[in-house]
Amino acid sequence: VLVESVYCFRLQWMPQFDKHPPKEAHFCVTKMRAIHEFRTIWVQVEHKVGGNLEFQEGLIRPNQQYPDLSPQPKRWLARVGEHDMLDESVPHYDMTVRRIIVHPEYTDITRENDIALIELKEEIRLGPQINIACLPAVNEKPVPNRKCFAAGWGHPLHEAKNITTVLHHVEVPVIAHDKCSKLYSADGVVRIYESMVCAGSEAGGKDACQFDSGGPLVCKISGQWRLIGVVSFGVECGLPEYPGVYTDVSYFVPWIQAIVREPF
Repeated sequence: VLVESVYCFRLQWMPQFDKHPPKEAHFCVTKMRAIHEFRTIWVQVEHKVGGNLEFQEGLIRPNQQYPDLSPQPKRWLARVGEHDMLDESVPHYDMTVRRIIVHPEYTDITRENDIALIELKEEIRLGPQINIACLPAVNEKPVPNRKCFAAGWGHPLHEAKNITTVLHHVEVPVIAHDKCSKLYSADGVVRIYESMVCAGSEAGGKDACQFDSGGPLVCKISGQWRLIGVVSFGVECGLPEYPGVYTDVSYFVPWIQAIVREPF
């Protein structure tokens, strides 16, 4: 069972977060204080977006990145153990992709079912710098106001055209589903489906941002860091009353487990 893996990201390797991140204009994410504070995040080498290690031969990604490339895994590499893309002294390595499994009911217009799996050709070498995130239980909804963390190589400015080179993180509280749905429906912006979870500050300023798609939303639950969400979409970055919207991983656990159990 994936959520009970002995390699699951447990508290002996708990991230060390800054308690008082610096204040700055357009602040959406804070720098990681030390390397490998998120040992379960990977970087997609060709297009430089994030994903999450869930088992030793698999990754979870948002579906939106793959509509044209899903049949062509040879065009992709997965890099694990990365922190600073300009620092080659930090241990990391690249892995080849066997296949990309997009959710069959993904809808680009609404971003419903925004999830994909990547199967790697070999097992990931786990260690002090690389570990596996815990899957939540089926439909294990995060408690509203629970403090969770999003991470990625995205840029803190919505107008940015490039990613940052160093992994960042931000603490964001979970927003109740009905509340998030009302916030987004007030202006007819978008519908928040049951397969989505929201997190962010209602006052704004803390959010995932440009190029963070696919990064993790992790929460500490029962002594484990669990992958609650995957960065999906939002209205610009860190706007008041528009929290970030994530794919709710717990909603898709049965689908994930069915794919993992398929014979090679």
